[in-house]
Amino acid sequence: MESQNASELAMFQSFLRGEESGFSAFFRAYFPVLCLYACTWIHDRELAEDLVQNCFIRLWEKRARVKRAGALRSYLYTMVRHECLNHLRHAKYADGEKEAYGEVHPIIEESAVHRVIAAETMREIQAAIRQLPPAVRRTIDLLLVEEKKVRDVAVQLGLSEQTIRNQKAQGLSLLRRLLGSSLAFLLAWAG
Repeated sequence: MESQNASELAMFQSFLRGEESGFSAFFRAYFPVLCLYACTWIHDRELAEDLVQNCFIRLWEKRARVKRAGALRSYLYTMVRHECLNHLRHAKYADGEKEAYGEVHPIIEESAVHRVIAAETMREIQAAIRQLPPAVRRTIDLLLVEEKKVRDVAVQLGLSEQTIRNQKAQGLSLLRRLLGSSLAFLLAWAG
């Protein structure tokens, strides 16, 4: 965990210095999870990706405003949430719906906290999946991320169904160890 914090701090400092490598590192680290987060609001993957990209562009332009590495993640989530809500509000007005934003605002705020927690949880799970051995990682990606059936994965990879089941069991076992007890319960449904 300390090396992860040191790595994130180095990324942040590079980012603040205006180095493209720092920006790219943050983009690679947070773009996928922020897209998942945006999809919980927008329900359109391509549009969510566009909105998140807009947020990263604005973040780059306003990077001097962010003073702490830890605040950057919160700032990104807030930017994405506002971008999604603005899009939804404009889409409703364009469709002729005049529902007042203020009337649903408390519900949205409560929902936003749950969405951030879900997105951060997915980020941790994805980071753990990236640590799996390549063959096991590919199987876990196909089964859990792409939600394919064992027989379909076996055909796609040219392996037996039993091999796929074994790789799945190995992957889930490794993920439980990597994630610890705090997140391992989320994998119970997959076992």
